[in-house]
Amino acid sequence: LKEYKIKPCTNNILQRRSLLTLQIPPGHQNERLLWHGFAKDAINSINRYGFNRSYCGKNLTAYGIGVGFAVEVAHSIRDTYSVPDENNHKRMYLCRVLVGEYAQGNQNVKVPPLKDARSHILYDTVTGNMTTPSMFIIFHD
Repeated sequence: LKEYKIKPCTNNILQRRSLLTLQIPPGHQNERLLWHGFAKDAINSINRYGFNRSYCGKNLTAYGIGVGFAVEVAHSIRDTYSVPDENNHKRMYLCRVLVGEYAQGNQNVKVPPLKDARSHILYDTVTGNMTTPSMFIIFHD
């Protein structure tokens, strides 16, 4: 594996929108640095509009039908997620992801489950392993 190029990329509008839409529970690790691998043809759309769950479903749907982010780079660098181009170059982003409060996901989840049925408040994200999460699925665009 040879590192080709690393470029910082921040979409300030999307970052501010994310911060405003997610409530931060006291004492909860809310923001994590997570990896997302993608194909070359997705880069312009991601850079301009952010991650869009309308394009999900090709990969990583074992825990939910949303946008998947990995804790370890080794997961996102797989050819399934970071698809090599004609020059065998791969693309991944290291992202600041607001995971909030998360619940156990499964392949049929389209929105996070309810935290409390009386309040109708949903969890923010889902994961495959509640004890030691290796993946997070987000559902907000």
